[in-house]
Amino acid sequence: METLRGLEQLARDANAFRYQDLEDLLRDLDGDRLKLAARIALVPLVEAVDAWEALRPIILDHLAATELDGLRRTNVLAKEVEAPRFGHPTRRDAACSFLDANHWEAIRGEAE
Repeated sequence: METLRGLEQLARDANAFRYQDLEDLLRDLDGDRLKLAARIALVPLVEAVDAWEALRPIILDHLAATELDGLRRTNVLAKEVEAPRFGHPTRRDAACSFLDANHWEAIRGEAE
């Protein structure tokens, strides 16, 4: 942070479980990457390696597995973990809330 005001905003965002960097990345998603991010956000159990192994075919249904690489490469998902995750639980919650508020139809479609 370069200014006290910037640091204060960062603290407000953290207390509200908002991650501006993640929101910027999620805002620009579309197509299969948006669908995959929505599925991962809606099913927090995928963050556990054992569960991911079982759920992987369901989460990736009709999607290319390479979309996971794209979400990791663009920092939507954490890079150095086996199972897909947004980072930590509050970041996943923030992703889910943001997607619900800004990509409602995509979330609704994937939830169904």
